[in-house]
Amino acid sequence: MEGRYDDSLERFDLLDALIGVDNAELRSDALGWRSRLCWLSGRWDEAFSSANAAVAVLADLPESRQLARALARRSQIEMLKHRPESVDDAREAIAVARRVGDSFAEVNARINLFTEEAARGVVRTRMRRSRSWRPPHGRVRTTRRSARS
Repeated sequence: MEGRYDDSLERFDLLDALIGVDNAELRSDALGWRSRLCWLSGRWDEAFSSANAAVAVLADLPESRQLARALARRSQIEMLKHRPESVDDAREAIAVARRVGDSFAEVNARINLFTEEAARGVVRTRMRRSRSWRPPHGRVRTTRRSARS
């Protein structure tokens, strides 16, 4: 399995070189996927480095969905290793996601936040629902009906 990860990382490095610095959003996305591959292969330092680079590439650009997702990905890796900055970074990802209207990034970052807070002993009795997320049409009714059956 290790060989597959090595081959994939080499391909991501080649992709990064082909993308270059002109397309920051695509480069950030590729670095985000690279960070996940590093995480899956147990290369935590490389995972953090790639996740930080994915955020840094977007630093001089206006806030965007891409930035919200890069921040959420970074907070996920931090949460998985229980790093101290994971809570603050998850909150930042939530704030950016709300400002740019990215419910996916917001939910992802909220999961990271709640998981890390729970690991630290913070208990939430109520979760605040994301303002921008709505369940698919009919899903709530179906779920409630099946729960009573």
